[in-house]
Amino acid sequence: MRLDADDLSHYFQWPITEDVKPNEKIDQNIVIYDLQTGRHSRVDFHLEAVKQALWIKETELCRLMDECRYTLWMRYRFPSREGGFNLSPYLLSFFSMLRVEIIFHLNED
Repeated sequence: MRLDADDLSHYFQWPITEDVKPNEKIDQNIVIYDLQTGRHSRVDFHLEAVKQALWIKETELCRLMDECRYTLWMRYRFPSREGGFNLSPYLLSFFSMLRVEIIFHLNED
């Protein structure tokens, strides 16, 4: 079954920022949500806010695991003199439990 934004709207009420239908380049629906977690000064603070947003929907996320793949895409700007961050094992295990792939898009100021 190919779930699209209309199908998923019954489970998730986050605002949809993009809804890509299958086409000649991709064979699946891609629905991109804004989790409305705001901006944070540190990556770990942001991931904690994302964890809280996803935790509320854990049952639905687990129910759809066989139908959906989850990816968390995060974009950050780092000053050139800083470029590292730590992710706690607790946060990583939470995302792993839900099979959430994390992609960091890092930009230098």
